[in-house]
Amino acid sequence: MPEQAFAEIVRQYSENGGRILTFNNFSDIFAHPSGIEYIEHALSYPSLQVYLVTNGLNMRQSYTDRILRARFEGIIYISCHGFTEDTFERVTGVRGFHAVLSNILYLKERHPCPRRIIIQYCADYSTDAEIRTAVDYWKKIGVSLNLFHSHTFSGNSGHNAPAAGSGRLAGCKGWGHDAGQPFYQIVIQHNGDVTLCCHDYHRSVVLGNVLKTSISEVWNSEGFHFTIGQIYAGLPSDVHFICKRCHLAQFV
Repeated sequence: MPEQAFAEIVRQYSENGGRILTFNNFSDIFAHPSGIEYIEHALSYPSLQVYLVTNGLNMRQSYTDRILRARFEGIIYISCHGFTEDTFERVTGVRGFHAVLSNILYLKERHPCPRRIIIQYCADYSTDAEIRTAVDYWKKIGVSLNLFHSHTFSGNSGHNAPAAGSGRLAGCKGWGHDAGQPFYQIVIQHNGDVTLCCHDYHRSVVLGNVLKTSISEVWNSEGFHFTIGQIYAGLPSDVHFICKRCHLAQFV
C-alpha cells in the first residue's frame, strides 16, 4: 500500500474514533521496506495506541531504537514458538532462534514497560521440558508469555483445533470479549480490502475497499450490516460462510 494511502487511512481511522492500531494479519511490518516509516507515522497520533506483531527476525536493533525514539511504549507480540534452535526451525523453517532472542533482549532492556512485550508461544512442537524452560526463562527476565495451542483460523489452516459448533449462528465470542470481533475491529488488507475478521486471510468476506471509499462508508454499508445480520440475527448464510467454520462462533 502506498505510504500516502496509508496516511489517509490512519487519519480517517483516528477521526472516526479509532483507539488501537495493530500491524498484524499474517504479515510482519518490520519485513516491509518502508515498514518502520509506517510505524513512525502511526505513532505520531497521540490518540492511537499502536500494537505491533512480529516474529522478531526482522526486528533489527536500529528499528527498535527508532520506534522507541518515536515514543512507542505499547504492546508488542513476538512470535517465538520454541526455545531451541531445532524447534524454532521446525515451526518457522529457518534457524533464527538465537537472532530473535537477541532482538527480544535488546528491546526488553529499553522498553519502558517490559511486561508489554508478549511472547507468543505455540506449544504444539515443543517437549514438556522445553516448555518449562521457556516459561521459567521469560518469567525470569520480566516479559509476558502467551502459551497456547494452534488453531485453524476458521478452517483456513491445517492445524488441529476445537471444531466449530452446529446449529444457527448466534454471535462471535471473540477473544474473551462480550461483544464479538466484528463490532470492535476493522481489518484492512494491503490492497485496501476490508475483511470481516483477522482469521479470514483468504479474504472470503470482503466488505469494501478503503482505497475506493471511506472507512465510514464501508463500516456503515449495507453489505456490512447484512453480514452482521448473518452472524447475530439469523439471516441466511452459505454453508461455507467463514463464521460457521470458526471455533469462536456461538450457535443456538
